[in-house]
Amino acid sequence: MSLIEASMVLALSAVVVAGAVAFYGTASDNSKLQRAQQQLAAIQSAVASLYANQSDYTGVSVEILKDSKALPDSYFNSDKKLLNPWQGDITVQADKSPSRGYSLTSSGVPPSACVKLLTGDPGTLVNTVKVGQNEPQKMPLSVETANTQCGNDGSVSITYAMF
Repeated sequence: MSLIEASMVLALSAVVVAGAVAFYGTASDNSKLQRAQQQLAAIQSAVASLYANQSDYTGVSVEILKDSKALPDSYFNSDKKLLNPWQGDITVQADKSPSRGYSLTSSGVPPSACVKLLTGDPGTLVNTVKVGQNEPQKMPLSVETANTQCGNDGSVSITYAMF
C-alpha cells in the first residue's frame, strides 16, 4: 500500500468516525428527551392514582411517590432523589391550601430539550408551565415563545402546574 492510499484510508475512516459520533450525540439527546416525557407522564399517572379518592393533593411529594412505590425504583437515585435524564432534580409539591393542584419542577434542562418539551403534548393534567423566573404560560407553547422562554445558554428549570 502506498502512502497516498494509506492517507486516503485514514481520511475515509476519520469521516466515518465523525459521522458516528454526531449520530450518537443526536440519538442520545433524543433518548433523554423521550425519557423526560415518559417521566412526566408516569408522575402524572402516579399522583392521579394515589390521590384519586382524596379531596386535594395535600402532602404530595417525591418522598410520598417513593415510599408508596407509585413509581419504579429505577426513577430514584441512591439518595432517594428523583432525577431527570440530565441529572437535574425533580420536585413535586402541593399547591397552597386548599391544594386543588400540584406542581412538578424539573431542573437542569438544556435549552434545546426545553423547547421540545414546551411545544409537545404535556398530557391532559398540565394547566400551565413556567420556565425559570418567566410568567406561567398555557401549554403547548409556540416554537417562538418556547425559544424565548428557554433561552440559549445554561440550563433551565421547568415547572408544570397540574390540576
